[in-house]
Amino acid sequence: MKDAGLYGKPAVDILRLHDLRHTTATNLARSGMDIKYIAQYLGHKDIKTSARCIHYSDEDLKKDTEFLVRVPSNFTILKFVSS
Repeated sequence: MKDAGLYGKPAVDILRLHDLRHTTATNLARSGMDIKYIAQYLGHKDIKTSARCIHYSDEDLKKDTEFLVRVPSNFTILKFVSS
């Protein structure tokens, strides 16, 4: 923890080996890896287990929302005309 510069940081009093699995799962998901790949990489038989290990930050969600706003839509709005 000293080498990583985490020693003495607020809310970082313990770093467990299991925490590194969560970090790995999150980083793989952020890089666009498929959940099935992540599950296999982590040795999980069920992708639900891997999904619980992935933690997106508010910044991740904001960035992805901004991306969706820029994606052009192929849908058109239908206007109904009453007869």
